[in-house]
Amino acid sequence: MLQDIDKNPESISAYQFGLLNRRSAVMEQSIASDRRNYDADKVKFDEQQEQTATREQYLTQWQGEINYLRQKGELPAITNELNNADWTDPKVAAESGVKEALAVFKWMEDENKQADGGWVAPRPERGQRVQ
Repeated sequence: MLQDIDKNPESISAYQFGLLNRRSAVMEQSIASDRRNYDADKVKFDEQQEQTATREQYLTQWQGEINYLRQKGELPAITNELNNADWTDPKVAAESGVKEALAVFKWMEDENKQADGGWVAPRPERGQRVQ
């Protein structure tokens, strides 16, 4: 086949044809490698997206529960300034409203850990005292 190409003056030489084949093979290997890398990155990205969506769902749910408790008057209201502040700052965490909300979050986190572990404390029987 390479000899036929050499006999035809309008086409490329055998050397050029061989070089073209080698370069196209290298290019195909690079494309396959890029595809494998993309697929691996896509799996990681999808997992991170799922984690982010789950986290956002929990935060939205928790914020709704805190707002519900505030509307019922069971938690003190807080200002927008405190709501948008860094609650990990000890000064902000000690503020009224924030402190109570953090206590509720801590309680919710503990309850979720117990539920995730497959263990939930039994409810006391009617008339029994809770210790």
